[in-house]
Amino acid sequence: YLFRTNVDFSRDEKRVCQVPPCIVKGLVNSLTGSSGLLSNFAPMVMTRGRLMGHIQKLEQADNFILYSSVDVGTIPPRLLREACRDRLIGTPKSTVSELHTSLTEWLTLVQPPPTTNAITGASSAAEANHGGDSKLTASTAGTPTTTVPPPPTSAHPQTVYYNSNLARTALLSYYGLQGLRDDRNEQSAMPRFLFATSGSGSHSTTTNEKRRKK
Repeated sequence: YLFRTNVDFSRDEKRVCQVPPCIVKGLVNSLTGSSGLLSNFAPMVMTRGRLMGHIQKLEQADNFILYSSVDVGTIPPRLLREACRDRLIGTPKSTVSELHTSLTEWLTLVQPPPTTNAITGASSAAEANHGGDSKLTASTAGTPTTTVPPPPTSAHPQTVYYNSNLARTALLSYYGLQGLRDDRNEQSAMPRFLFATSGSGSHSTTTNEKRRKK
């Protein structure tokens, strides 16, 4: 879950240990461009640590853009492509307009919804790695800390925690898959062909079985 009421996320949850190892390895390989035998046999704790280190850098960059009121539309194309590449957004064939739209979407999605006024108790990947104080303040996390007004029947206010590490992991996976499915991405031609072949093969097998039953 991305949100939790009154109970902070555990250290393992902040380190996205609930995410399957295959996804973690896939993201790290996509971000680093390494897919050799050494990367496949690397301990999962090291692989997950590399992902968390990358997420920490993304959070710092996201906070700078958000809280410095940077207009995404004014980012130069070279820096824009670099920022999108770090987030697995787009492909080398993506237009500047598409990248602007996707980066703006990313920055909107990584923020807690304003209606929840959530505390980003898991927003710092560095804090999650070192196991520090789980309840961050605005001075340490770079994100405003507020409490949700209690409902009329509640005597105590409710604190909502937000796991932004998991949110960024999900977004990296989503945009990575979108880039893989893009027909303009020449590097993804072989994976798409294999998926298509596998799908058509299973469909033909099912069809043949139905014919034999008839």
